[in-house]
Amino acid sequence: MRYDSLRYFVEIAEKGSINKAAESLYVSQPNLSTAIRKLEGELDVKLLDRTSKGVQLTEIGKSIYFSAKRAFQELDRLETEKSLRVYSYPMHFSASIHGIFLSETVFGRFYRETDCDRRIIHVHEVGVEQVLSDVASSRSNLGVAVVNDLQLPSFKRVAAIKGLQYECIGKSGIFVLVGRFSPLYLQRETSIEHLLEFPQVHLPYDYFSTWECQHRIDTPAAAHLDSFPRSVVMNHSHSMINLLQNSDAFLLSNKWGADDLQRENVHALRLSESDVRWHLMLVRRQRESFSSASAIFYRLFCEHYREI
Repeated sequence: MRYDSLRYFVEIAEKGSINKAAESLYVSQPNLSTAIRKLEGELDVKLLDRTSKGVQLTEIGKSIYFSAKRAFQELDRLETEKSLRVYSYPMHFSASIHGIFLSETVFGRFYRETDCDRRIIHVHEVGVEQVLSDVASSRSNLGVAVVNDLQLPSFKRVAAIKGLQYECIGKSGIFVLVGRFSPLYLQRETSIEHLLEFPQVHLPYDYFSTWECQHRIDTPAAAHLDSFPRSVVMNHSHSMINLLQNSDAFLLSNKWGADDLQRENVHALRLSESDVRWHLMLVRRQRESFSSASAIFYRLFCEHYREI
């Protein structure tokens, strides 16, 4: 059965005239009549009675008309839904992150739970100061920052000034991340004195990094230093991981970073002679409702990192 023939039949039934239907469909009257005769032959029924005033549906014609009408209405609905999916707005989500290598587990679950055809996801790897600025300016929906005890009071003050609220997801001691080419790779713990021999990998410094450096050099052996004497500044997490894997460089981190890199040939050592703690802070704007994507990410992030 041809789709066009059934459409022609519905149009004739609604117009009550083959000539009027032909004008509406931009089809010649002989071609339209031929199509209806073929349809009647395929169905082995008479659909129309010709009269001096036009055409009338037979009883079986009425039944087929209503069935065809419902079918076309359903097809039209499906076409409309298809158009809406094509032209619907994509899901947008952005996060500014400092101090952790965001787990692939979080990303995978986030993908599976955000059911849409198009997703636009931005992850900005920045310093603590930029995390707060990005969330305050709406560049990012959420912010993640790892700050130590010395940084925490300033972090809270700046967040309050910028109209942000924060939640502590967990606390951690200081870990040192090294790759298999580091002489420290098989050790369980190390000290700042030992780290002075090796290059340190870190993000570009900002206001909060000053307080971080003060803690790092708080030992007699390093009291004369402003920071570690050898360093590599990078702003891309995968490049930092790659450098750790292929050099003797180290990265000061936390249990969340150590957990996420355990499958990457990166080993975590505890830093001795230090009782300073890292705080994993999740930042959002005050008095602002979450979008559905932000709410999903917030939940998944908390579920994953609170278990570590």
